[in-house]
Amino acid sequence: APMAVDGSINLVEHLGGDDDSLGDFWLAFNGLGESSLFNDFSLDNGKGYYLLNIDDGYFTITGDLILNNAEIILEQGWNLIANPLVADIQIGNLMIKDNGQQLSWLDATNIASPIISSAMIGYDSFEARHSTVDEILPFQGYWVHALKDSTSIL
Repeated sequence: APMAVDGSINLVEHLGGDDDSLGDFWLAFNGLGESSLFNDFSLDNGKGYYLLNIDDGYFTITGDLILNNAEIILEQGWNLIANPLVADIQIGNLMIKDNGQQLSWLDATNIASPIISSAMIGYDSFEARHSTVDEILPFQGYWVHALKDSTSIL
């Protein structure tokens, strides 16, 4: 979500329908596949989540807008991330931080020993499929593959 959220905010307690009844409207899944139905997990800035609508309904998210750059810390392997800002971002404009050194997206993906996969993968809910993307949008989740720990997206 494009806002600063307190890491202690419990997903189940703070997202719901007009009666805050989680089970009536949707389920949430984090990047590990853990469901909000069976696990109480919290929202983290820059992390992505799948939200599955079960019925007509809505939910609200509250927090402070992030207006400056944000850092998304990646673990080695696939990471489900989200755009923490309120603006669309071309992936070519992203910076990658590796062991304190900042690299452009192009340099981090095209060097002889890449730090991050060049493919950013998003989900198209209208076509019900994943595909590569050129930009990341607010309130959307994306898969990105880091080839090692100590890497982050700026």
